[in-house]
Amino acid sequence: MTAPGGGGDLRLAELLASKLCHDLVGPVGAVNNGMELLAEDDLLMGDEAVKLATASAQTAATVLQFYRLAYGASGGGVSDYGLVRELAQKMLEHQKCTLSWPADLPAVLPSVAPKLILNLCQLAAECLPRGGEIGLSVVAGAEGCDISLAASGSEARLRPENEVGLDAYAEIGDLGPRNVHAYFTRQLVLGAGGELLVDADAPNQVRFSAALSS
Repeated sequence: MTAPGGGGDLRLAELLASKLCHDLVGPVGAVNNGMELLAEDDLLMGDEAVKLATASAQTAATVLQFYRLAYGASGGGVSDYGLVRELAQKMLEHQKCTLSWPADLPAVLPSVAPKLILNLCQLAAECLPRGGEIGLSVVAGAEGCDISLAASGSEARLRPENEVGLDAYAEIGDLGPRNVHAYFTRQLVLGAGGELLVDADAPNQVRFSAALSS
């Protein structure tokens, strides 16, 4: 595996930026379309244009807020898990997925936990081409905590490109905008002294498990 630092870090940043821009192109483009319809000055069309622009602007804002915490430096200092849950739910709605959140979270969690939960949610959603349910479980112990997500739904499967990104021997040259997210998620777990395990043997379910040291 390519060692962190130097050109590897730069390439990783470039790929993450590419993924972010790719996910923003759709909603931002829809906002622009709405503005063009408004410019035509048709009353009925104007109502539809406002709805389109408003919904698309909200989607774009959700994407930006999500990735700001999931990829950015600010995500490591988040202690408001209500915000983490809200962002995850909003992001997953656009992918026809629902999120099952634990009734209670452990009082003390590793600082990487918010970023990891968001990244695992996105990775799990990519396993559900027809939508489905994502269940989060967080268990804390004396030696650390276990964070797991189960993606359940019709035709649930780990995408081949994400298999590459999650491979222990993956190199920066193996990555692209479609699987850099998987690689980044695994690096988060490794950086926290853990290992990311994937179980795709059960029918219509893929489970991600990360055991983090305290």
